Amino acid sequence: MQRTKMTILTLLLLAGAWRTATASVIGFDVSIDTSTLAGNTGGIYLAFAPGFNSDPASVAIFGFSPGAGLPGAPAFTDGGVTGALDTGDLLFTNYLYFVNDYGETVIFGSRLSFEVSFNLPDTLTGSSGSELDVQLTQSDLATPVLTGDSSGNIVEISYDRNGVFTATATSAAATITAGGSVPEPATGKCVALLACLLIGLRFVRAWNPNH
Repeated sequence: MQRTKMTILTLLLLAGAWRTATASVIGFDVSIDTSTLAGNTGGIYLAFAPGFNSDPASVAIFGFSPGAGLPGAPAFTDGGVTGALDTGDLLFTNYLYFVNDYGETVIFGSRLSFEVSFNLPDTLTGSSGSELDVQLTQSDLATPVLTGDSSGNIVEISYDRNGVFTATATSAAATITAGGSVPEPATGKCVALLACLLIGLRFVRAWNPNH
């Protein structure tokens, strides 16, 4: 059993410095080597669990590949879950229910990948953070595969009350990379912030007759 962990301290600094510009949207890319399962029918299970008195937040899952590996509709959803993997609009929220989970049958290829986007409040005031858990399973959508970890999770991405993210892969087959894609509104706000700075510089130059 191999359990690797990386604490994304840089993301805390970025979230603090650019919180107004980005609305605290943090992205990750997840990639899992499923070559030993290729051709087999199994499942994927995702859950977004709030901590005690955690702030309202959401997680979007999109860019799932291989898309052809999703043979049907979701097997089940529970709690604050909307959308689906095949339509690219799967969204979890943590503020109405304690259990927010999703399961779907998958035909494994050589690799499985998707993108994760966390959307947090600009200011965290809760007592704890929340956690996204990912499991790959046998066709029963209950028996974990590719990990020997007691949790059954192959990927865990969590953040604490200070907004510090921790990404954990419990198997050498899984890779988690910080800095995945984020929704366009975040980019728009960054551009708007830059425009405001440029306008401010022009105003200072115009006001200073000695420049």
